[in-house]
Amino acid sequence: MKSEKIEKIVDLAADLASKADDIDQVLIIYRLREKTPEDENFGSLDNGLELQQSMWLVEAFKFWMQAAAMGLIERKGE
Repeated sequence: MKSEKIEKIVDLAADLASKADDIDQVLIIYRLREKTPEDENFGSLDNGLELQQSMWLVEAFKFWMQAAAMGLIERKGE
């Protein structure tokens, strides 16, 4: 799995837009800085994914994170 760290959300959106032709499924999980009374403080955005597609992306990401934490994935520059 490829990972990119982009500090500003606006830059993240621009980078995603520049790769839009190559990306099939997008799931963005976010947390708001401040919770307002009418809103939850977290949520997600996607491009029309079904629940099973979202779940697959979440589980693939979790597996990748766990593998990295256990040292099973070689980090760049090492």
